[in-house]
Amino acid sequence: MIDIDSYDLHVVLRSNGLPFSCRGKLHLTNAGPTAIDRVAFHLHSELTIREVLDGRGVPLERTVSVEPYDLSYTGDIALHTVRLPRPLRTGGSSQLVVRYEGAFSPSSARSPSDYMRIDEDGAYLRGAGYSYWFPVAEGWDWNTAAGFEIAVQAPAPWRPLAFGTLLDEEVGDDRVVSRWATDAPWPLLFGHLAAAEWEVHDGAALRVYHRRSKRSRDAAAAYAETGEKLLSFCRTRYGNASSMRRIHLAELCRYGGISAGNVIGIPDDRFPDITDEGRSEATLELLAHELVHGFVIPAVVSDVPGSALLIEGFPSYFHALALEAAVDNGFYARFVRRAWAAYRQRKASERLADANVPPEIPLLALRDEDIGRYKDVFLLDDRFIALIDRVRTVVGPERFLRGTRSFFDCHRTDPARFDDFIAALESASGTPLRGFADRWFGSTEPLPDAWSPDGGIRGTRR
Repeated sequence: MIDIDSYDLHVVLRSNGLPFSCRGKLHLTNAGPTAIDRVAFHLHSELTIREVLDGRGVPLERTVSVEPYDLSYTGDIALHTVRLPRPLRTGGSSQLVVRYEGAFSPSSARSPSDYMRIDEDGAYLRGAGYSYWFPVAEGWDWNTAAGFEIAVQAPAPWRPLAFGTLLDEEVGDDRVVSRWATDAPWPLLFGHLAAAEWEVHDGAALRVYHRRSKRSRDAAAAYAETGEKLLSFCRTRYGNASSMRRIHLAELCRYGGISAGNVIGIPDDRFPDITDEGRSEATLELLAHELVHGFVIPAVVSDVPGSALLIEGFPSYFHALALEAAVDNGFYARFVRRAWAAYRQRKASERLADANVPPEIPLLALRDEDIGRYKDVFLLDDRFIALIDRVRTVVGPERFLRGTRSFFDCHRTDPARFDDFIAALESASGTPLRGFADRWFGSTEPLPDAWSPDGGIRGTRR
């Protein structure tokens, strides 16, 4: 098994007739039990490798195949296999230099999208699991991470946006170059890269990349103000030292609502709504949801029952506590009522045998591979939110947050299961929850109406 420990990437956008070109230096380690003489990695299928060199600049033999692949918006992936000049022993390290170039076409991920593309309007790319603009070793998973140093060259007046720390930026008449680096291993899933014709609003906690219009400028100032309050809550209540770095928020293209470490995206058709009284709450919720990802997703045991709850369920719930603290207008109560309404509507759809609603399965049976199917019909949101709210009521809000913080502190890098979260809440509250979790998260038994906000006196059934 090969690990790519670090990347040194020099990316050029829209130059010499090419939408994208990159020269990447990869530092490799053999993490397997035997010596290897080949390295295999994934790369976006529209990109062409021009050369692969070893650490001494010697060209290496390589082969390429394109194969079906679910974790790519095109539905396929290029697998490049490079023959090493000499076997790499267990624990040994080496370097490769890979030069490649090409295009990215508009995508169809879960819905038609203009994300994952480079054209005259901008560049919008995501990391492993999406647009594979850098080599990703075969066999990567949700927890795979590496160090990054990135230099991005783009046409002026574009402004590049990568991730980690912005080291410096040089803006010229024709080109702009920005340099970025991570101070710790970065999840490959969060390898975001974008550039567009942005202006930059520098707030105390958020650096906001926005369009060149008065509406966007006003919105950027509002995001910076509310974002600072959300960050204060998340850092205090959820922790995560790596999220103490600067947060970069961008007005992206349509479908550009993303979270990629310390980079947050709001779609341009939603971005100005933060200043619209009638629409601001929905947009603030999107901001809180995307921002909270960096705080509340622990390291996860991949492809095990319940992993979907940690990856997608947590950011679908914990943003609500942060937003309630930031705006103090009864948001959390409305949020829970909405979840119960969605739960009841879905149950009604099941009774009508609605073909668009997948069969309900116990929440603890949902794996990370099930997220795409169940997220968009709100199964992760409706029943999960109703149950987490019930747990919070049973243990008490403050003890709930204390147990939550303890859980996150223990599992930033140590992979967790949902059982670990329940154990942390039990420890913080002194309340036994195992039977509750097994019964309600582990089955499809209908939830008692008495637990809902409009269900009368809440019961104590556990």
